[in-house]
Amino acid sequence: PIGAKAEFNVKVRGVPKPTLRFQIDGRSLPIDGNRITLEDMHDGNWCLTIKDLKEEDFGTIRCVAENEHGKDECECIFEQTGGRKPKIRDEEGYPPKFNVPLWDRRIPEGQLMFIECHVDAKPLAEITWTFNGDELKPGQGIQIENTPEGACRVKISEFKQQHIGTYKCFAKNEYGTADTIATLNVEIPKEEQVEEKIEYAPKFNPGLEDKSLNEGSELFLSCKVDAMPTAYIQWYKDGLPVKVSDRLKWTYNPNTGECTLTVASVKDGDEGAYRCVASNHLGSTNTACMVSVKTKKLEVKKQGEEPFFTKSLTDKYVDRGETIELHCAVTGDPMPEIKWYRNGVLLRSSGRVTIENTPDGNCKLTVKEVTMSDEGIYRCEAENPL
Repeated sequence: PIGAKAEFNVKVRGVPKPTLRFQIDGRSLPIDGNRITLEDMHDGNWCLTIKDLKEEDFGTIRCVAENEHGKDECECIFEQTGGRKPKIRDEEGYPPKFNVPLWDRRIPEGQLMFIECHVDAKPLAEITWTFNGDELKPGQGIQIENTPEGACRVKISEFKQQHIGTYKCFAKNEYGTADTIATLNVEIPKEEQVEEKIEYAPKFNPGLEDKSLNEGSELFLSCKVDAMPTAYIQWYKDGLPVKVSDRLKWTYNPNTGECTLTVASVKDGDEGAYRCVASNHLGSTNTACMVSVKTKKLEVKKQGEEPFFTKSLTDKYVDRGETIELHCAVTGDPMPEIKWYRNGVLLRSSGRVTIENTPDGNCKLTVKEVTMSDEGIYRCEAENPL
């Protein structure tokens, strides 16, 4: 409310150390050291404090971090207590959510390059792209395509130095907004790398492994990353960043490279695709696994047979634009109900996706004209009353 105090926390990384500036609804926010202060909390953490709040202090607050190598930004909506409540997902519609976000990449100079993400929204979201904070428009070798299925793409016919920077995809409909951000840089050819510098992009060894555990037990995921300089670590579940809570914790030891994620007393909702992403200024990599949770059910003597896969799925690698087919086979009495998932998200037959399940237990998933948004972990689930 008016007259109160507000604090905003942000974490930023960069070498050299970035400088920060703030805006409210596009207006520069003066850090006067009295009513408005900015405190360095160390380790990349900053705290913006606004005392004696005024009417003009409410709105969209944007933080811009910048150093000699580029800039990045984030923002939040700051409303007065009792203001308009955001709409939530209901049968009529729901706000945008990026199932496949953008990610940082290094591109060889002169190469054809695609930036791609995937958004889910109802009604369809209005998509806007920005480059280094300015709206990105088609022209001069740049094409923009946003499909009704939610795929959002930028095509650059020849990636050059002028294309280095931060790209943001912003989605908006009447129920809310969402955005995803990535930084693109030029890949350094090996012959141009300075041998004296012992620096390299992250690599995982060992990676994550699939887990299957009973409801109520503890989930423990572990992997190890090697990187110089030290990697920045982020965990994702079903394509979304994980949030630390009383049950979920994750750790990273920069000295040993060990990354761990722990979930206490797992529930059915903890099932899904988990991914650990490691990045530094030389590049990024990731490792992923599937976690399945066996829920506790009352033991009832029933005649029949539990579902059992007689043929499992196998990894597939295809080029953009090709067709991919995934096959498996299952038995069970009664015949199980079959569901397909990608990165923990339920799949349904659509224009490019076809699901076929025969009475004899053969299961087939076909995806035509594959794009970057189709990449991920696919899971076939079979269930019957047993």
